[in-house]
This record gives sequence, C-alpha cells and structure tokens, in this order.
Amino acid sequence: MRAFRLFVLALIVLAAPLSRGIAQTCQGTAAFQDGRWRAGAFGRDNDNVSDIGASLAYGIPRSFYGEISFDNLQDAHGGPSASGPALAVGYQIHLSDTPFQVCPEVTAHLWSGDGSPIVYGFGGSLGYRVGIADWFTLVPAAGIRWLTATTLTGTSAISSTSPGPQAIAMGSSSEVHMEIGLVFHRSLTIVPGLLIPSQNGTSSIFTLGLSINWPSDVNR
Repeated sequence: MRAFRLFVLALIVLAAPLSRGIAQTCQGTAAFQDGRWRAGAFGRDNDNVSDIGASLAYGIPRSFYGEISFDNLQDAHGGPSASGPALAVGYQIHLSDTPFQVCPEVTAHLWSGDGSPIVYGFGGSLGYRVGIADWFTLVPAAGIRWLTATTLTGTSAISSTSPGPQAIAMGSSSEVHMEIGLVFHRSLTIVPGLLIPSQNGTSSIFTLGLSINWPSDVNR
C-alpha cells in the first residue's frame, strides 16, 4: 500500500504544471521519436547495495520498445555479489488530448548465484516533456513495478532492493520509481532518480543514468 500511495502522489505532482506537447516519453529520457536506438549506463546506490550496469534499447515511436541490460550488484554488508542480464519489453501509449505517455512494461532479470534466481516484473510508468529551450528539455517520469521471482530449484526469491547481508533476498515486493530526465539536443540524457521499495525498513535507492539516442534524423 505504501508503494501505491507514493505512485498516486507522483501522479498528482506530475499533473500540476502540464502543457500539451508532442513526442512524449514515459522513460525519463530522449524520446524514441528523436532516435530509435538508445545506449546507456546506470548506477543505483544506498547504504545496503551498489549496482552498476549498461543497457541498449530500441523503440518504435508510440509503439513497442525493448531493452537489454547487464549489471553487477555489490552488497554493502559483505554478502555475495550478483550479476546478470535483464530484458524489458513495453508499449508506448499516448493519451489523447493529454500531454501524458503511459508505458506498460514487463521485465525479467537473471541473477548469478545459488539457484540462479530469475526476477520477473510487471508494471507501468508515465511521463511528459517540458520544453525549456531548443537545446534542453525536462522529462519528469514516474512508475510502479510489482516483482516476483523463482530460482531454477523452484525457491522464491526477490531482487536487489532488499536490505541485509544478501544481495538477493527471499520474498516478493513492489517498488515506485521517480525520475527527472535532463535531455540535451534531443539525444543526450542525464537521469537522476529515486527508487522506493515497498518493504518496511528498506532504504530508498538513489539512481543515476546516462544515455544517448541515435540517429537524430528519424522522421518526426
């Protein structure tokens, strides 16, 4: 319930200063309309975990997109590290007569380690673009994701947002994420953000991403 309330609050915050626009994005990045390929790097950090990785995405404007990534998770309490590939597939829905774009998304993340846990996720995000100058755009975005996982031995597991002495903890979870994309020249994006897990006592995770979209001459 805490995650749901935070998501609703994020929607209210996003709705306040809107003006209609085109080429919206729910990813907090440059839009696929401005470049169908996107390469990036990201990091996540709090007192319990540190996670870094790289990603490659391809999207069709106002249609499907997919992203593959690989990251390495370090446990700050001396527990084992974990790494592995992830896949995300989503669909971009532009809400008619509004500035919003909504993206339902499914994810899967295979972690190394005992039992090789596979974390599955389902959720959605929304965002819009605020034009500041010809060379600079703000892209606020927010979303919620529900997570569940199994191992190859059938044991339940859950992902990197859990605190404690293990990088991959047992159970199930949800998480709210909020980002503010800083887009330069419709291609280069810096994305600071916050990831808020639903578990009681779990610290929020600060996130930072850097990405570039290309080519810039995609039909608009």
